[in-house]
Amino acid sequence: MDLFRTIAFLPVVVLLACQGKPGEQPAQTAAGPSLQKIAIHDRAEADSLLKAGFDLLVIEDTYVVARVEPAEHTKIASMNLKATRAEESDLIQRLVKIPLDETHGVQPLVDLGMDVWQVKQDTVIAQAYDKYIREATEKGYQVLVVAKNVQEVAAKKN
Repeated sequence: MDLFRTIAFLPVVVLLACQGKPGEQPAQTAAGPSLQKIAIHDRAEADSLLKAGFDLLVIEDTYVVARVEPAEHTKIASMNLKATRAEESDLIQRLVKIPLDETHGVQPLVDLGMDVWQVKQDTVIAQAYDKYIREATEKGYQVLVVAKNVQEVAAKKN
C-alpha cells in the first residue's frame, strides 16, 4: 500500500517542485526576427540596405519593410535610418505577369513564395513581394509588374 501511495503522490510532488516562486516571471526567450518599416529618402538607401545584407520584402519610395534580427537594429541606427514595427498595410504586394518557356516553369515561382493566381499556356499571373520579384529576375524570369498594389486591384473588382 505504501508503494501505491508513493506512485499516486509522485505527480503532485513533481508539479510542486516545478512551480516557481510567487511573483516570479518565466524566463524570457531570445527575441527572433521581426518585420520593420525603415524610412528611406531614396532608392540609394534601399540599395545600401540590400548591400548590407538586409532581407527586404517591400521597397516603396519612402520606406522598405525588412525582416530584421535583434542584433541588426544597431546596424540600422548606424546607417542613420529610423525603424518602426511594420503594420499589415505596409506589406504591399505587386501584381505581376511572367512569361514561361521551356527552361522557366511555374513551380520555381511558387517555391520562391509567389502567390500564383492564374496560369495560361505560357504566362503566369501572380502576386508577390518585391523580394520574390528580385529573386525571380535573378533566376532568369522576365517579370512585368502589372499593378504596384494588389489590394487596390482587389478593391476595384469589388
